[in-house]
Amino acid sequence: MSIRTNIARRDHNQPAVLSFQEQQLWFLNQLIPDSPAYNCCYQMRIGGQLNPTAFKRAFDAVMKRQEALRTLFTSDEGAPVRKISNDWSRALTLVDLESTPEPYREEEAQRCVREHARRPFDFDRDLPISAVLVRIAEDTHIFSYNAHHIIWELRSTELFFSELSHFYDAFASQVEPEPLPDLQIDYTDYAKWQRDQLSGSNLARLQDYWKDRLAGAPTRLNLPVDRPHPSTPSLQGARYPLLLQPALRKAVEGFCTENHSTAFRVLGAAFNVLLACYSGQDDICVGTPVTPPLPAEIEPLIGLFSYTVVVRTQLSDTLTFSDLCSQVGASVTGAIRRALPFDLIVNAVQPPRDTSRMLLFQANLRVRQAPLKALSLSGLEVTAPEWVDTYTSKFDLSFEIVANGGPGGFVEYRTDLFDEATIARLAGDFYALTAVLIRQPDCPLGSLPEVQSLKSRFRRFKPQTPRTFQRGAGIELAPAVA
Repeated sequence: MSIRTNIARRDHNQPAVLSFQEQQLWFLNQLIPDSPAYNCCYQMRIGGQLNPTAFKRAFDAVMKRQEALRTLFTSDEGAPVRKISNDWSRALTLVDLESTPEPYREEEAQRCVREHARRPFDFDRDLPISAVLVRIAEDTHIFSYNAHHIIWELRSTELFFSELSHFYDAFASQVEPEPLPDLQIDYTDYAKWQRDQLSGSNLARLQDYWKDRLAGAPTRLNLPVDRPHPSTPSLQGARYPLLLQPALRKAVEGFCTENHSTAFRVLGAAFNVLLACYSGQDDICVGTPVTPPLPAEIEPLIGLFSYTVVVRTQLSDTLTFSDLCSQVGASVTGAIRRALPFDLIVNAVQPPRDTSRMLLFQANLRVRQAPLKALSLSGLEVTAPEWVDTYTSKFDLSFEIVANGGPGGFVEYRTDLFDEATIARLAGDFYALTAVLIRQPDCPLGSLPEVQSLKSRFRRFKPQTPRTFQRGAGIELAPAVA
């Protein structure tokens, strides 16, 4: 969504400020400098006669065009400072494995990609994006990029692929590329505009909303864990696949159509019921990324524009699933209209500090409408982007769901809290519970035997006591969803 406004070009004689999102991630990088938790890394296989020289030229052209990709985040007397680099010659590394014995090439290529993905960024020296192009054979390459979240979000991937494809197709054909529309502003102009917007009475008004919205909200989500929370989270994590099977996906789509709802409202409401059953709490706070209305000049820019906000819902036995979907929708709408960067929400609410947990929420939800689109290069076959695991988790528990049932959904979890078997059980409960709730949307939650059965499994759970999961046959909530 874009709004009508004009973002002025900043005075280049003045220091370039950081956006609030960049500032927060810079501080996190100072606290945990050696963690790849905020690395965004994907790989894709390119089949056919790729022209590596043209590919390198195309990559360099995108780097030159998008200022965010060549930003260094340094410090001056402990404060973050932005510097724009004019040297990105080492951002893309070409690795040729054709001299490696053929049986070992694939293994070596994957080792190279994994090592690249897990390399922490040193903001004082490193650009926030790097990439490798691995040549396995004359007609087989692997392209992998690693971008730090400080300049990257999902929409960045689409823009990056679009511009990379545009330049490559021209350079591979040995013609000059058609000029892309001029960028009216750079990310630094947005950062200054954002700072101006989120100040004074406007900032006070938005912070008052969040103070009121989160007044009395629980600061802990008491999920049963396999091991107690360490005093300082390690951020070590793993991912477990989360895929909506055809029958469940069609049920969600049908419910959305009949009730003029959205996939986020429906799946978010089911996620809240799941968390309520597992935790025994009826006041649930979940984090989710949202993008507030932005000026149209921002649409062609790569950078971090989304905010992580808190969606609060309150459940009861008399509430129906339809009512809960409406409540989730109202909460999300309010969060988008009054969106603030997360650190400004924390400053407004002033929750008790707890080094063992994320402030305000510990469970995160994102619903995507479709999988990431593949990079399109003329005359070449490119596989869909595949996430390269960094074995980290930013939250205790995070669900990413692809609403159309395509690949890419996952449960990300902290391995110092949960075992994989626990997460597998939780994912199964989510599928079954969602199917039950959609089939009976107008029944009070307290009257649904499946909901009460799931609640009873954890009724004796005490938050300070680890390993409370019942290992056994379990409780079947619904027929298997095909």
